[in-house]
Amino acid sequence: MTGTARHHGLRATVLQPDLLVAPRSTLGGRKMVGPPVLAVEVLSPSTRLIDPNLKRAAFERAGVAAYWVVDPEPASLTAWHLVDRGYVEHARVDAGGAFETTAPFAFSLDPADLVRCHARAGGHDTVGPCPTKCAEPASRRSRAS
Repeated sequence: MTGTARHHGLRATVLQPDLLVAPRSTLGGRKMVGPPVLAVEVLSPSTRLIDPNLKRAAFERAGVAAYWVVDPEPASLTAWHLVDRGYVEHARVDAGGAFETTAPFAFSLDPADLVRCHARAGGHDTVGPCPTKCAEPASRRSRAS
């Protein structure tokens, strides 16, 4: 979902979630003709305040049925569902816990799986940043060698 947000009467940035789920019926060429059912944001240092506040309010006003925020540090997921035109926190799950929902569709995961290093060549499986930097693009690894 892209759109222009208004904050204190001033034009703000175009809002675009990191992941969007929408029924085909809402997709009309290059524009959406209805709200998505889910918007997901992955926090970063530069979006730590914007995503769970400004963007959540904008998606709420737009009628997005569910809004999830993934925080890689520490691994966690917070989910809100739209109830009577306002978001209600549905779940807050830390690494090692199980996030389960049936709305907007059946889904479950452990937030730690979103930040787990799954390197086969390195022979390790660890939660958090990869200790051997195996997740770096090959071009960056080869320059460091």
